[in-house]
Amino acid sequence: MQNDTNDFLLHLFPESESSNERASENILADDNTRALLSIHEAGHSAIAIHLNRRVIEVVVYASNSSYTQTERIPPSFEMLHNELILLLAGFEAAFKYTGDASKASIHAGIDNVRIRDLFADLSISEAEQETWLEKARADCRTLVDRYWSAIEAVAAILVKNYRMNGTDVEKTVSSARVTKTNPER
Repeated sequence: MQNDTNDFLLHLFPESESSNERASENILADDNTRALLSIHEAGHSAIAIHLNRRVIEVVVYASNSSYTQTERIPPSFEMLHNELILLLAGFEAAFKYTGDASKASIHAGIDNVRIRDLFADLSISEAEQETWLEKARADCRTLVDRYWSAIEAVAAILVKNYRMNGTDVEKTVSSARVTKTNPER
């Protein structure tokens, strides 16, 4: 049963050792590493603002040293859909930015773990997990498209300054143009 969830999450976050190593080598050799990390964290932070989650800070120092800290909400079925959207937002933003699922998944490992932990905490069956993830991913993609200019604006600041506090993230997201429709990817 656990293998089904792993397979589905691997579909969302391709993590085969060889492809992940190749993508890691390519992206770390590239000057755009900070840009990709910034887009990933900006995705989480902009979507958190949309979901009315307080952002405490966003930090992008180096590979595997970036995070978006938001207020914590105890696991519950009521919060599950929004939490999944928030956890998928970094990957979806990075995927929109690169067009490459392998590169987008490089920094999504902890998000993947948190998704698995959330499902385990709520004792959600394998079949239900796939349904929850498919719906959350579709909604997340729509939000990433709508908030793309905000994500880019937050990422541009993170590339230069490495860190933003929650108030600055909220101001940046609020001042960015948010589209009303879902543009094609």
